[in-house]
Amino acid sequence: MTTRQNIRPAARLTAALAFLATLGLSACQTEIDSAQDSQTEAGFGTQSAALTVAPLSCATSTPGPARGLWVWSTAVLTSSTERAKFFEFAKARSVRTVYLAAGNYMTYQTEYINKFTAEAKARCIQVEILFGKSSWALSTGHAEAIAKLKAAVVTIKLMPVKPVGVHFDVEPHLLSGWSTNMSSIGNQYIDLLDKLRPIAHAAGLRLTVDVPFWYDGKSITRNGVSRKLSELTADRVDRLGIMDYRDTASEMISAVTNEVAYAVKIGKQVVLGAETMCNVSPSYITFCQEGRTKLEEAFKTVKAKYAGTGALGEMAVHHYGTYQVM
Repeated sequence: MTTRQNIRPAARLTAALAFLATLGLSACQTEIDSAQDSQTEAGFGTQSAALTVAPLSCATSTPGPARGLWVWSTAVLTSSTERAKFFEFAKARSVRTVYLAAGNYMTYQTEYINKFTAEAKARCIQVEILFGKSSWALSTGHAEAIAKLKAAVVTIKLMPVKPVGVHFDVEPHLLSGWSTNMSSIGNQYIDLLDKLRPIAHAAGLRLTVDVPFWYDGKSITRNGVSRKLSELTADRVDRLGIMDYRDTASEMISAVTNEVAYAVKIGKQVVLGAETMCNVSPSYITFCQEGRTKLEEAFKTVKAKYAGTGALGEMAVHHYGTYQVM
């Protein structure tokens, strides 16, 4: 994922209470259970117990397999027409969790994010606020990432209908120094997650972090112990969003075998994401050419493989802009 966002300094929150009353929110209830952080074996670093979010209980349910969806465009916030169009699409595609890049609207003109989360809850859709910037992985970028999260938390605490979590798409491997300085960058990245988690959990928000499926093949030494980067990340988050970017079910399944097994071991969840963007190379990382039918078939097969593990949060699609035109 390459779309990124910025957030301006916090400003006044405008709550849309009158609007909420029109949505019949009693049909859906969300409960968040906080979990205490625990320590793993010496040398393995901090492993957090997962903060769990109960599924929304709805008067009516949408048929089809539950789906997650990355949404980078803020048009679904600011335009009532686009918002209505989005929710109709989400219903048709059985979207149950939206990873929403709310950008500046988390800290000013917050009536937009209030309207979106209220409408989402009325339709039994959970919302995670999406952030992303590769430079945040470096120690020099930590302050910016933390400031943006804290600013969002200030707004979230005042929201009548709150998101269930925050979702970070940092991707340190996109940094220019990654190939020659992976261990240093990787450790700085893990330090960032150690800083983000307590802020999110203190606000009752689960933390989801995106990683490519091949992080299980990259190891770094931390506290004198060599560990897979995928495992170090999973230790510190509630859900591991895996960019499972292959265009067949068999390849998607084999690519995440290690991550799913580790998630089962430590009691965490994974989100398995497929790419739908076009004009990307190599072509086998996206379902653009194969189309929606092949994507749905692959999702069905992958879900059947991993549903029984208890570690599969949802199958997810990157991203709304391209998925809607498949």
